[in-house]
Formats: sequence, structure tokens, C-alpha cells
Amino acid sequence: MLCVRICNNIFYCQTRNYRRKESAGAESIEAKMKELRVVIRDLREDNDIKQKTIAEYLGVSQQTYSNYENGHREIPIWVVTRLAQFYKVSTDYLLGTDSGYLGNTNLRSKYLGDVTLHDVVYDLQAFNAKDRRDLLKYIKFLKNTD
Repeated sequence: MLCVRICNNIFYCQTRNYRRKESAGAESIEAKMKELRVVIRDLREDNDIKQKTIAEYLGVSQQTYSNYENGHREIPIWVVTRLAQFYKVSTDYLLGTDSGYLGNTNLRSKYLGDVTLHDVVYDLQAFNAKDRRDLLKYIKFLKNTD
């Protein structure tokens, strides 16, 4: 049985062809969650990638990967972490526990024009404490003017 802790005392447990919820409030959480197999299929299809390509990346057969997506085989934790790296998303996003996903977490990808998030963070680190506080106030101001 594979149990994934969703939050506090709520677990989502799965065995082959059997799913059950534990904890009183799990029904409402699960109702909002997509199953992992659906999330990885949607990501693959949204990126126009073949199952064979993902299977080769993972070092498994195409049939094994297909079984992950179809729910015929449990998805090991190492596969979840590798898929998160491949798609540049968090494991929380894949497991449906991260409702605040803001996009790509790759700091080397282009953020705005030729500037990467890494460049922005690097520049921010050079600010003194007062300038950082002022910047945070300005960001908060911009959020409230939308």
C-alpha cells in the first residue's frame, strides 16, 4: 500500500486497484485533487510528448509508463521526483497538494525578456535590508492596485 500524506492527519492511500481515504476530512480534499496518474498524463499531453519519450527518460519500458498513467501500476516515489524534474514542477504540484503553484520553478528559464529569475534573485541579494523592505512594500502596493 502506498500512502501519501496530504496535510496534517489526512492520507491518500492506494494499493493496486484499491483506493481508500483515511481521516474525517479527506473526502473534501480528495474531491478537489486530481489523481497523480491524471496529472502526469495531462502534463505529457499538454507538452505533446509521447509515452515512449518519458519512459526512456525514466529508464522504464513504455508499457510500464503506460501502466502508471492508466492506474494499473503504483507510481514509485522516485518516478514522481524524476517527473517533477522533467516537467520543472514541484512534487507538491504533481500530487495535487500545492494550490499556490505560480509556474515554472526553474530559475534559469527566461522570466521577462532575457532576464531569468536567477538574475532577479541574484540582484535582490545585493540589496541592503532597508531596500528589501521597501521593495516588498512596493510589491504589496502593486498587488493591491490590481
